[in-house]
Amino acid sequence: MNISNYRLGKWGEKKAKDYLTYNGYNIIEENYRIKSGEIDLIGCHNDFVIFFEVKTRSSTSYGPPQAAVNIRKINRIRKIASHFLAIYKKGFFINYKKRFDVIAITINHGKAKLKHFKNAF
Repeated sequence: MNISNYRLGKWGEKKAKDYLTYNGYNIIEENYRIKSGEIDLIGCHNDFVIFFEVKTRSSTSYGPPQAAVNIRKINRIRKIASHFLAIYKKGFFINYKKRFDVIAITINHGKAKLKHFKNAF
């Protein structure tokens, strides 16, 4: 990954966090990392704990951003989410339902378009 991809990803995560906060989500973790990987954002909304994968693209040459969330990435995110719930927040989230969302951001002609896919997998 080059530095511009890294910056683009961080920019997208900030935009996603701003969008989610504006829409009533409580973000409780950013870039939750364990040995096997990372979850971009973790939040609560109503009676859900939600694990967000944020994908930002400056072009759709390789398809839409959400297409990058493949079965391998889904399995990794599920494993990390289970670790999060089991190790750190088990008691707090005991009555919460679990959900996995994707935030896809595409930049086209200097304008960002954000799509929120709820319960994506």
